[in-house]
Amino acid sequence: MNWSNTNYVIEGNSNDLEEIKNVLDEVSSLKWPILIDILKKLNINVERSNSVKGYLIPPVDYSDGVIKLFAREAWGVSDFADYLKEKYPSLKCYFESYDFSIGLFETNDINHKYFKNIYVANYADYEKKDYEDAVLFTSEESLFKWLSEKINKEIKTKEDFEKIDFSSYNDYNHSLSVEPIRYFNSNLLD
Repeated sequence: MNWSNTNYVIEGNSNDLEEIKNVLDEVSSLKWPILIDILKKLNINVERSNSVKGYLIPPVDYSDGVIKLFAREAWGVSDFADYLKEKYPSLKCYFESYDFSIGLFETNDINHKYFKNIYVANYADYEKKDYEDAVLFTSEESLFKWLSEKINKEIKTKEDFEKIDFSSYNDYNHSLSVEPIRYFNSNLLD
């Protein structure tokens, strides 16, 4: 099974956050706090148990008036936050989920309030034994600088970037890919 890493930042009214915090504190002492068990302890009816496969990786951070937690989930972000929002409609559940072994990197933080990455790139020059997997970029400027070094061609603008024929850099000795971060599940922010 592919286990994705998911970071959550949960905002909401203080009463809802306190209730969630109490349950998270209770389960954090367990070796493998299962996400579905957290929901059940919050008296949330989970209709599709196979849609919440994963576990919490303690510690949980409660700074800045939000809950920040890290989970390992099967095949990308699960329905964990959807179930939280059903019970606590005031919540905003931001997430960033990634599993580089299957080329997954996605978020719902479209305004980059908590998660700043906007591009993910992979590079390999097998002859030089130069490999860089899942390099994350928070700005086009940093991506263009990195890319300029890798392809030995100056990239300064979005237009320069759009003119790159990535297929010409992929053969038996080289590999190059650059993808924008995928955005979805904005309903968790409403």
